[in-house]
Amino acid sequence: LKRSRLIIRFLIKDFLQMDAQDFLQHNDSTFFIRYKIQNIYRHFNYSVNRLLHNAFPEQITPWMSSRIPENYWDEEENRLQAIRWLVEEKLQLNPEMLKKSSISKKDFAKNGLSYLFANYFNAVSKALQAAYPHLEHWEVGQVPKSYWTDENSARAVRRMIQKLGWSIDSLPERFKKGELSRKTFSQMGLSTMFELRYGKNIYKAINAAFPGRFEPWQFGNIPAEFWRSWQNVFYASQWIARQEGVPQNEITKAVRSKQLSLETISKYSIGSRLKKLAGNSLIRLFQPFFIKEWTTIHRELTIQKKIRNLVRKELSRPLLTFLCYGFYAHIVRLFSKEFIARIKRIEQRRRRYQYLN
Repeated sequence: LKRSRLIIRFLIKDFLQMDAQDFLQHNDSTFFIRYKIQNIYRHFNYSVNRLLHNAFPEQITPWMSSRIPENYWDEEENRLQAIRWLVEEKLQLNPEMLKKSSISKKDFAKNGLSYLFANYFNAVSKALQAAYPHLEHWEVGQVPKSYWTDENSARAVRRMIQKLGWSIDSLPERFKKGELSRKTFSQMGLSTMFELRYGKNIYKAINAAFPGRFEPWQFGNIPAEFWRSWQNVFYASQWIARQEGVPQNEITKAVRSKQLSLETISKYSIGSRLKKLAGNSLIRLFQPFFIKEWTTIHRELTIQKKIRNLVRKELSRPLLTFLCYGFYAHIVRLFSKEFIARIKRIEQRRRRYQYLN
């Protein structure tokens, strides 16, 4: 076999300078007689295909212009190899980017695979899924509308993003640049699903695939009624603060230091809407946090006032203490001093906690 391979390769490739597949299509048994290599031809049972497959296994397959060996298609690996050859080599298609219209039954017949197709698959989608089991049903053929459940639809969106080679965090920016659009779903064979399940709303599709990862204003305009709820307005303002790296407990401080400013708000697509709703007032825009701060300050002032009154009361009645307790007055005063010291320690701890927070 090795000697036959060397002779045939030299004769066809180097001497005749022909392509193996062209040779298969345009030569018959008389060729081997002319070049006195009938013995090699006889060794392969007078099969040009088998002879060429031995010399050019990477170019000539058993199903090219020849009767294949008996029970050849009974081996699953042979069937899968033939389908992959058709897709990747003959049709020059990327398996990861197959569309429903990429391959037809005629392609199998044109390339000597009609028997394989009719007897083992009889459907393009079944053949492709056998060869590429990681592909989804919608990537290799038509699927009924009932297929598009919540789970299957969300998985299809994630698969689309994966096939496009996009990172999840890059999706808002790609939408902004126009790279992610309604056309994207159509190009990836998901137009029916996109319309049926998400009403052609990109945010709904992305949110279904990546729940809670993004906000609706990152993928288009928001209906006016959304902003009629101040709860939504405050939520959107908090989102901007988070984007700027400001935690909730530091929002009021950030406003005063101008880390959060009207210019900061304007950087975002929803900034103009928020400024208009708040009358260009950051205090109103972050009102719940300022109210909380003011309430805390009032409570602190009330506590301080009560502490001062207690201390003053304990220190301002020595005569009354003596008249009431007589010879035991000094014991009472000791208890009063301990009580005052305890109150002051509590006040110091409270101030320390307030400073740390």
